[in-house]
Amino acid sequence: MPALQRLIDRGTMATVASAEPLTRETLLTTLATGLLPDRHGVLGPLQIRADGGGVEATGRRSWQAAAFWEVLEAAGIRTACIDWPATAPAIRWPGIHVDDRFTIPSGTGFDTWNVPPGCVSPPGLEADLADLRLHPADPLGPEVMAFVPGAPGADPAMAARLAQVGAMVARAGTTHAAAAHIAATPDWDVLCVAYDLLHLAKLAFMAEPAGGLFDGVIGQACALLDMMLGRLVALAGEGATVMVVSPNGLSPAAGNTASARPRGMMVVAGPGIAADALLPGARLVDIAPTLLARYGLSLACDGAVLTPLTIHAPAPRPAPELPGIPAGDEPDPALALIALGYVDTVSVAQQRAMADAEAARLLTLGIALTARGQHRAAAAALEAASAHSPDNIGILRRLARCRVLLGEYAACLALGRRLLAIDTFSPWGHLILASWAALGAAPADPEPYLVSARALGGDQPEVLVRIGGLELLRHGYDAAAEDFTSALAIDPDLGEAAYGLGVANLGRGDPLAAELWMRRAIAIEHNQPLAHWQLGAILAGQNRLREAALSLETALAQNPGEAEIVAALDSLRQYLAAAVIVSAGPA
Repeated sequence: MPALQRLIDRGTMATVASAEPLTRETLLTTLATGLLPDRHGVLGPLQIRADGGGVEATGRRSWQAAAFWEVLEAAGIRTACIDWPATAPAIRWPGIHVDDRFTIPSGTGFDTWNVPPGCVSPPGLEADLADLRLHPADPLGPEVMAFVPGAPGADPAMAARLAQVGAMVARAGTTHAAAAHIAATPDWDVLCVAYDLLHLAKLAFMAEPAGGLFDGVIGQACALLDMMLGRLVALAGEGATVMVVSPNGLSPAAGNTASARPRGMMVVAGPGIAADALLPGARLVDIAPTLLARYGLSLACDGAVLTPLTIHAPAPRPAPELPGIPAGDEPDPALALIALGYVDTVSVAQQRAMADAEAARLLTLGIALTARGQHRAAAAALEAASAHSPDNIGILRRLARCRVLLGEYAACLALGRRLLAIDTFSPWGHLILASWAALGAAPADPEPYLVSARALGGDQPEVLVRIGGLELLRHGYDAAAEDFTSALAIDPDLGEAAYGLGVANLGRGDPLAAELWMRRAIAIEHNQPLAHWQLGAILAGQNRLREAALSLETALAQNPGEAEIVAALDSLRQYLAAAVIVSAGPA
């Protein structure tokens, strides 16, 4: 990827911590707003229609916060945004906007592919962009063969997968054609483009065996994206600042699937960006406030400004007042019918789709609230989600996790039994019953449940981490170390397992190994206040007091107001101050 490498060479690169849940619509809204999902409102790919008659793709109506391009536009900085998910209709946004419906093909070919109404703003741009689109039915043979060289085009068994490659190429080509056309005009100051080619390629072909016919699809997707990046950089000119962000990662998982990872990457290059600037602890929520700070704008959000990227920025000023969402050109006829008392019949399938969408929304809200540490509110959201989808194991196991964190261990008994009734071979029911037995008031032996959970979930890192956590609570440090080690053997980048190994080694009386694993956990995921706190305690125990104070300061910065961290840091600072006074006394 030479274009990306050139940016890295003259700029800086950093790991970016994502925010759960790891869905594309939610993550990119977090990036755009600097807010976590429970505050920005985009909680999945689908939303219930305003008229209650079914579901539709999530769009502008779900947003409860301003995107950075809205703030920039209100400040007189012209923006253009192309193919950003969950933003339809484009006409509800300021500036130049092409929403994600523009690239989704319809009809049997280009001639029958109608541009969805309101997906391009200003409307006068629609005619220019419409002719630039690529339909999957277009003759894309050479392009597809570049992704899958040597593919037997006439083989019916290959037709569906080759068509999948063609659809990905056509969509990426359509996105890029619109972006390049707009980039070549002088009508913008900030250009935002969301490409999903690599995301789709990994979801579809990550499990392809080495040497298989489709083994090169992901590499070719990277190469094509790099060429597109190079073209946009060239059109923007040498004086432009370029930011490339991947909000999360994907890795192979069991069953030939891909698993989302909570870490992405960021590359930034341009005027005022120091080469190789250090950005430890960069988060997805930090990108919007950092981008705004480069224009001297500030906005209340969950993120913080990455100061190494804003050294030459103007003095901050409050964000301008945002205009309201523009009204539609035409009234919705459905609203008029409803006002007259007309009630449509909602089919069973539509009712089920709406229930599923609401369950998914509440599940996402529960995950987001859990990540924020608001376990009571998360439990309420998950209980509501379970009412819509009572047999959803993912909802129930997260609800049980909330109950454990709230100390409501008795509730785990009923949840564990429900999970076993749904799926006897799922490890989660056994694991939740082990939590009840180990932590609850009733005397019970958790060991049989732990044995079953290990037997059924020994190939699932998250299960092993939860088992290891229970072993830590039981002071079974050797067993916990084995569980965390097994989890890391499957997933070497699992920060929670590395942290658990640090705690287990501390419990085993090995502070040097504990320090090693705490540092490993922080290297995997910098935003872990507990790991920094524990590392500070370990260093203090070794009389490395200044290093310990730095670790505790980082822990407090990541978890402001935590009383125990404040007390530990105050005590350490007082000790260090007294040591300085003694050492500075008369000779």
